[in-house]
Amino acid sequence: ADVEVLNAATYNVLNALGGGESGGILNNPYYWWEIMSDNCYGSGGLQDNKVKSMHYLVQMSTDQYESPYSLLYGGIQHANNMIETIDNVDWTDKTDTRNQLLGEAYFMRGLYTLWLTQLYGDVILMTSTKTTPDQEVQVSAEDVIYPQILSDFVSGKNLMGTVKGRGDGHANKFAAEAFAARAYMFWAGFYKH
Repeated sequence: ADVEVLNAATYNVLNALGGGESGGILNNPYYWWEIMSDNCYGSGGLQDNKVKSMHYLVQMSTDQYESPYSLLYGGIQHANNMIETIDNVDWTDKTDTRNQLLGEAYFMRGLYTLWLTQLYGDVILMTSTKTTPDQEVQVSAEDVIYPQILSDFVSGKNLMGTVKGRGDGHANKFAAEAFAARAYMFWAGFYKH
């Protein structure tokens, strides 16, 4: 039961990013990318300074982009906690459930790290709940972080099945494969060319 709660906490970050909590839609990475692109003119009126600043790629306030940064690292922390503690539960006769949950944790860590690098570039790579001074340093997204993201997606793909995730909001093997492809294309296209 505790593992399911931790799994739900890992996914709950998506609710906050999707506008379900304070900050609303302005926490959503997809909204950011749409506003910052040339697909639309991003503002709702004269007083919509936050969205206008995103559209023009400027900063309106010092903490304007802090909320998604904190939310994504919170999600990574939940995923790391699950990866590290999942075997504290007796999984006798339930290895498929264990593997699905562990695969989801790897997938979510990869997803949140992918979004962090796409939004902020070189960031701190967190692969453990325990932080050391060495981990609190920004590392190269191209050389260090993207290989870790791809490793997380592949681990998720290898652990998860194909049944869960069909309409229930959970990741499955197919989602991991799709995001591995997306991460690889971004890595190979953005950094390599």
